[in-house]
Amino acid sequence: MAVKSTDFLKNQNRDFDNVIDSYLSLDSTSAQTQGGVVFYQDFAIASGSATGDNAYTGNAGVLTEAAHAGKTVLLPDANANATLQIPTPSKAGVTYKLVYHGVADDAHDMVISFADDAAYFKGSLLTLDEDLDGGATVATIFADGSTHDVLTINDPHTYCIEMVSLSTTQMAVWGYIVSDTVAAFSAAD
Repeated sequence: MAVKSTDFLKNQNRDFDNVIDSYLSLDSTSAQTQGGVVFYQDFAIASGSATGDNAYTGNAGVLTEAAHAGKTVLLPDANANATLQIPTPSKAGVTYKLVYHGVADDAHDMVISFADDAAYFKGSLLTLDEDLDGGATVATIFADGSTHDVLTINDPHTYCIEMVSLSTTQMAVWGYIVSDTVAAFSAAD
């Protein structure tokens, strides 16, 4: 079958006329807009190095709005318990997507936090306890937006956590976590 051009599919093939209007081709280096929505195909890898877009320096890391906002941040299996600090948002609409990118269940805890009392998580996460010692436990955990500035994940197996700032003091959060125990929100103090 011959390759069809965008012009052919849009103007000469009636079957695709209304579909091709929503076609978007992404390149790997920039954001593009379609109908007011910004599409990113960009990511940062947190790999234990302090170079480039990496989030970790050793076992603890600090994301920066300039380097990590609007990107998918891939977090590897840590070699010790680790804390990842999320920056206090500078405005509403700042986004982060944190994805566990290890190749096996992590044997160390991951704590995701803001600087104490600087900003708070608001929303919910679906969390699954899958430690294999007993029956799996599924729970939805909630962050109240006024005291919860810490999220603790004990021995993560996988997670995908998305966030968008509602203001300079609240970060909406949603997603899922699979770990050895049900994850928990708490206050740093």
